[in-house]
Amino acid sequence: MDVVYATGSVSGIYHLVVRNDQETLYGLRVSRLRSEQSLHLVDAISGGHIICKHCERIRKNQESDQG
Repeated sequence: MDVVYATGSVSGIYHLVVRNDQETLYGLRVSRLRSEQSLHLVDAISGGHIICKHCERIRKNQESDQG
């Protein structure tokens, strides 16, 4: 699965977004514009930030289904 990340401007939480899609793994919309209220795409995860628990659970379930 080819994944990119999304985060809000003030949030320390990252969400997993399937590439070429505009939603997180569990359906949150990702905005093309940066604002404090919306999620936007980022290239990488920086230190001190964590993956959303819902995205992490879905990713683990998908990996176990494939393996």
